[in-house]
Amino acid sequence: IAAIAEAQAGKPIRCAATLPLGGAAKKTKWKLHFVTDGSPLVDTVTAVEFDHLITLKKVEADKSPMDFVNPDSRLTMAILGEPAMKAIKAGDVLQLERRGFFICYSVDASGHIT
Repeated sequence: IAAIAEAQAGKPIRCAATLPLGGAAKKTKWKLHFVTDGSPLVDTVTAVEFDHLITLKKVEADKSPMDFVNPDSRLTMAILGEPAMKAIKAGDVLQLERRGFFICYSVDASGHIT
């Protein structure tokens, strides 16, 4: 990032940056992420993540399955998405920044994405 222009409130409104095509992303000190401005965000998205199903490293034969099954292995959260998410169809794979990869299982008649 070469320069950042800020508004009176101290919020950045513009920046100048170069793209080091020969560099490695992991070695780059500063990374630039952006979201759209002006377009309303999509608020009809439900993301579902799954954690480990078994809580033990080694399952012993004398244990009951209820002793090592994680009851909280499913995490459901309502998220905000960028306007381009309105074009998602069932079966599409997308990557959410800093969360991971997700598969769209359904889009209902109201546009709710799961």
